[in-house]
Amino acid sequence: MVAYYQIAGKKVGSHVLAMGVLGSIFGGTYLATRGGSAKKTAQGPPINAGSKDEEQFIHTVTPTPDMARWLAGRFAAKEAARKASTRGAGAIGWKDVLVSVEDTGTEGSGRPQVIYLDTKGNGDARIGKLSISHDGEYVVATVLAAE
Repeated sequence: MVAYYQIAGKKVGSHVLAMGVLGSIFGGTYLATRGGSAKKTAQGPPINAGSKDEEQFIHTVTPTPDMARWLAGRFAAKEAARKASTRGAGAIGWKDVLVSVEDTGTEGSGRPQVIYLDTKGNGDARIGKLSISHDGEYVVATVLAAE
C-alpha cells in the first residue's frame, strides 16, 4: 500500500514495518526479537541503530537484535522516502535513495536524512527530512520530501 499525505503543501511519506517480517527473511525469530537466545553470547559488539559505521554492520557475521533494528529502520526509511517522492514510489528505485546521518562535525549522531540521488546526471541530488522511531518490534519512518 502506498501511503503518503499532503501536509502544508508538502508531500510526506510514511512506512511502518514489523521486525518479525524482517526476521523471517534474515535469520528467523532470533534476529527480530529483543531477548534473543543463547546465540547472544557469541555475537560481536552491538551496533547502534543510529550508527554511521556501515562497515561494522557489513562485517558483523552473527545476526544480532541491533542489526535487525538497524536494517528495519533503513528499510522503512527508504520505503517512506519513495512514497514521499514527487515522482511517486513507482518512479524511484532502491538505489535512487540513500539514508544517511547529517554530518555535524562533532562526536555522536546527527539528524537522519534521505538523499534522493540524481538519476538524470545533472547534479541535482535532493535532501529530505527523516524521522525513524523504534518501539518494540515495530519501526516507523516518516519522510518530508525535498522539492
